[in-house]
Amino acid sequence: MAIDGYDPVSYFTDEKPRPGSPLYEFVWRDAVWRFANEGNLAAFKAHPDVYAPRFGGFDPNGVARGLLVKGDSHVFAMSDMDKRLYLFSNEDSRRTFISDQDLAAKANSMWQELVVKVVP
Repeated sequence: MAIDGYDPVSYFTDEKPRPGSPLYEFVWRDAVWRFANEGNLAAFKAHPDVYAPRFGGFDPNGVARGLLVKGDSHVFAMSDMDKRLYLFSNEDSRRTFISDQDLAAKANSMWQELVVKVVP
């Protein structure tokens, strides 16, 4: 179950996670994604790369260090720079990432090596 069953589109529309429903499911990249309503499901189907969390939902600070640390669906940030959703393992990691702009570049660089381990 992707991002613990929360609707990825809700982070953008409601600015918070909303539980998805088993009535609105979609399989993408070997994971089941749930949505709060049909409109959010349609938006995700049209642009999954926009709505899915960056780095497969792994904590960007871990990714920057070459580690796959699961992000918490309740500890998140929306990037002003790329308008993407980021999940973090804890609040300290979130604060560190927001305050250090170099971490995003490091994570992007390392992700190219890590993505082959997690994305089919």
